[in-house]
Amino acid sequence: MQQPNAPTTRKSQQESDQARACSAIKQRQLLLDPDSDHPLIKNDTTTENLAAIFQQVLNSLNTIAAPNLQLRSLFRLRNQGIVLELSSAKAACWVKSLANRAKFTEELGGKICLKDRQFNVVVSFLPITTDINATETTQHIEEGNGLPNRSISQI
Repeated sequence: MQQPNAPTTRKSQQESDQARACSAIKQRQLLLDPDSDHPLIKNDTTTENLAAIFQQVLNSLNTIAAPNLQLRSLFRLRNQGIVLELSSAKAACWVKSLANRAKFTEELGGKICLKDRQFNVVVSFLPITTDINATETTQHIEEGNGLPNRSISQI
C-alpha cells in the first residue's frame, strides 16, 4: 500500500539533493575579475586558451602541501568575470587562502582580482541609530555573532 505523501516526499528529496549538489559546485568555484587591460586575459581569448592559462598557473602553484589543483571547468560572465571550477572544495579553499591567493594572482599577471562569494542578508530590527558607516559597527556585529573578522563587507 502506498502512502499518500510519497510523491511529495520524493519531490522534496530530489530538491534537497539538487540543492546539495549546487552547494558542492559553489564550494569548488573561484570568481575572477580581470582588469580590462590584462595582458593574458582579453575579451577575445578563447575558452580553450583560458583553460590552458589557468591550468598552467595552477600547476605552478602545485607544492607538496597543495591538494590536487585541477581545473574542472570555466565559464565567462557577461561582465567579463570568469568562474573557475576546481576538482575539489579543498583545492578551491587552498587557492583562496591569503598566501596562495597572492601567488595565484601574481602568476596571472597581477591585474586580476580573486573575489570571495558574497551573500545578501536582511537583518530585522537593526536600530535606526546604528552608524552603518563606522568600521567599529561591523566589527562589533561580527564579534557579537561569532563571525570571522571582515566577513561583513558592507551594511
